[in-house]
Amino acid sequence: MPVILAPRRRREPARATRRHSPVPVTPTPRLLRPVVAPRRARAGRPGSAVATLLAVLLTGALAAGCGAAPAGDGPAGPAGPDLGTGGLRATGDGAARATWLGGDLAPADSCADLAAAYADLGEDLVGPHGWEDPYFFLDSPFFAARDGALELAASTRTASGPTAGMTRADPSATGTTVQEAGVDEPDTVKTEGSLLVRVAGGTLSTHDVGGSEVVGLGSLDLTATSLVDPELLLVGDTVVVVGRDRGAATTPRIAGTPTSTSTATSTRVLTVDVSDPTDPRVTASTAYDAGLVRAVQHGTVVRLVLSSDRPDLPFTTPRRAGGRTAATLANREVVRAATAADWLPGATVDDLTADGASTTAPAVACDDVAVPSQEAGLGTLAVLGLDAATPESAARSLVDPSGSGLLVDTDLAYASAERLYVATAPAWAGWDPTGAAGAGLTTVHELDLEGVSTSYVASGEVLGTLADRWAMDEVDGVLRLALGPAQGTGPANAVATLRRDGDRLVEAGRVDGLGRFESIESVRWFDDLAIVVTFRRVDPLHTVDLSDPDRPRLLGTLTVPGFSAHLHPLGPRRLLGIGEGPDRGAWGAQVGLFDLGDLADPRPLGVHHFAAGTTLGASVDPRQLTWLPGARTALSVVYGPGRTRPHLAVVSLADGRVSARTLPLPRGVEARGVRTVLLADRRVVLLTDRSTTLLDAARLAPVPGPAPGSEQPPAR
Repeated sequence: MPVILAPRRRREPARATRRHSPVPVTPTPRLLRPVVAPRRARAGRPGSAVATLLAVLLTGALAAGCGAAPAGDGPAGPAGPDLGTGGLRATGDGAARATWLGGDLAPADSCADLAAAYADLGEDLVGPHGWEDPYFFLDSPFFAARDGALELAASTRTASGPTAGMTRADPSATGTTVQEAGVDEPDTVKTEGSLLVRVAGGTLSTHDVGGSEVVGLGSLDLTATSLVDPELLLVGDTVVVVGRDRGAATTPRIAGTPTSTSTATSTRVLTVDVSDPTDPRVTASTAYDAGLVRAVQHGTVVRLVLSSDRPDLPFTTPRRAGGRTAATLANREVVRAATAADWLPGATVDDLTADGASTTAPAVACDDVAVPSQEAGLGTLAVLGLDAATPESAARSLVDPSGSGLLVDTDLAYASAERLYVATAPAWAGWDPTGAAGAGLTTVHELDLEGVSTSYVASGEVLGTLADRWAMDEVDGVLRLALGPAQGTGPANAVATLRRDGDRLVEAGRVDGLGRFESIESVRWFDDLAIVVTFRRVDPLHTVDLSDPDRPRLLGTLTVPGFSAHLHPLGPRRLLGIGEGPDRGAWGAQVGLFDLGDLADPRPLGVHHFAAGTTLGASVDPRQLTWLPGARTALSVVYGPGRTRPHLAVVSLADGRVSARTLPLPRGVEARGVRTVLLADRRVVLLTDRSTTLLDAARLAPVPGPAPGSEQPPAR
C-alpha cells in the first residue's frame, strides 16, 4: 500500500532555474532554493554580476563528526460516507504493505482517528469563506539584490588533494540526464537499443534508430486521455506515461461541491504496451486527485510520489452583515465532519473495456497513512509502487498499486538508489532578522525501498532550510544536505551530514558560514565532494579545507564573473558550467570550463559568451544537455527573448579552449521541447516538436577556438 505524510504548509513546486534580468531585483526570501545537479549535477539562477561556487569535500571524517452536520450560516453539503479501514482500497495479491517502525511516524489506529488528525490541523485554517492561507512573506532588506561572481571553494583531507573527486556525469540507460545515478526520471523521449519512444503534440510515437535514418514505426493518440504535458518512463516493453490530468479542474472531489470551485491538481498515469512497436496500446489508465511530486524508476519498479492539498469541502459563506463569525464556525464544523475518504487522495481507475465505466476510491488505506508526532502541515504525501517488469504486471499494478502515505504538507522528496527521503520545511524558509520565524528546523523522514514496498526507518531534524530535492543526496547511508539560512543559523548557508542511529537521523557533521547574505544557487554532489554555488554582492571564490571538520580553514580565493546554473563534470579534473553572465555590458548565455584538478586551487580555463538576452536550455532543464565524450562536445538548445528562432548550440572543448557554433532550428520550433539523445553507437538524434532526425556528424565537428583561458566573442 502507498505511504502518506502530512505537513503544515504547502510549498510551491520548485523550478529548475530562474531567469534574471540584467537589472537587479529584490528576491522573495522563500524563493531561495538550491538546485543540485544530476548525480551529481545541477545549478541555480542568473544574477546581474556574480555567483559563488563552494566545493566541500564530504569525507568520512565529516560524516563521523560529532461525521457531525455543519451548523451556522449556510447549508452544509454531504459529509461523505465513513468507509472505515475495511472500506478503503485493499492491496492486490502479493503487494507489500508499508512498514512503520516507530519513532516520529505512527500509523493511524482507524479511519476515524486519521480524519480527526486532519481535522485538528484543518479547523484553524478555515475562515468565513473556506480555506485561508495564514502564511506571509518577509520582505527583508537583508535579501536585497546582489551582484556577484562565481565562487569556487573546495576542501580536502590534505592540502595536496582529495581522496576522491569528481566523476563524469553520464545519462541514464534510456538517455536522460538525471539527478541520481541508477534512478531514472521521466522525459519526453526514451531509448533502449534500436527503439526510440517519444511524446509530442499529444501523440506517443515509436521509432527505429538502428539504421542510417530514423524510421517511424507506430503512434498512439493521447488527446482522448486528458493528459497534459505527458512524459515517459521506459521499462522493457512497457511505457509508463505521467502528466497532469485535464479533467481535474472541472471534476468535483466531494459530492455536492460545485464543479467551479474544484481547483485541485490532478495526475494521470497510463501504461502502454510497446512489445509490438508498430501498434502501441494503452493497457491501464488511472487519475489521481493529487499533484505529481516525483516519478522515478528503480530497475523495473516505477514509483509515484503524489501530494494532495486541502480537499474541496462544502463550505458556506456569510449571508448577512456580521455573519463572518457564524460562517467561520460553520466551516470548522464542515472540517470536523469530513471523513478520511475526503482527506485522502483519490484514484479513479478507468475501465478500458467496451463498458467504459470508472471506479474511484482512496489511493491508500487509512492504516497505511502515518501521522508525524510533530505537526507538519495539512496535506498528504503518497508513495505508490508499480511493478513494470511486463506490460501485464504494469497494468495490474496501476489498477492496484502498493503504497503508503504521510500526513504532511511538502513537495520535498528525494530518491536515491535504495532510499526515499521526505523533508518538511519550516513555515518560513529563510533567515528572519526579527526572530519571529523561530529556529528554522527542517524535519527529514527516511524510508527504505525494496521492490514495490516502502518501509519507514528513521526521522531527524536539522537546522536550516532545503530549497528542493536537488539539495539532498545520499551515499552509503549518509544523507548530505545543502541548507539555506534559518533564524538559528544567521544569514549563511551550510552543508550537513546525517546518519541513522536506531530510528533517529542524527547530525554527524556540518560546515557553516557558506556565503553570508547569499542564496544557494546550485549544488553538485559526488561520493566525497559537494560543489555549492551561491550568489552574492561581492565576488570571491573560496576554497575551504575540511580535513578536520571541527576546524575548517580558508585555503584560497578566486573570482569569476557570471554564474553557472548547471554544473556538468567531465571527469576528475574538468567541470563544465552552463549559465549566464555579463559581456560587453549586456547579459546573456555563457559556457565556462573549470580546472578542479587541485581542489585547493580551482582555476577558470575559458568561457564562451552567446548573444545578449539568450538562454541555454540546459541552464533551465538539465535534460536539454547532451555530452559527447569522444568528441568532447556538448549540445543544448539556445534561444532568445520573445519569438526569437531557437538554435542548437554545439560547444567544443580542446586543450582548455571553449568554442561554440550555433545551428538554426526550423522556424516555429518550441525551444523547451528540443532534445538531443546520444545513442549506444554514439550517434545523436535531434528531436523537436515537429521532427525526429539523426544529426550529421560533420556538423558536430569541433570549431577552432582561441587560446586557453581567453574569452571568446559572443555568437551573434
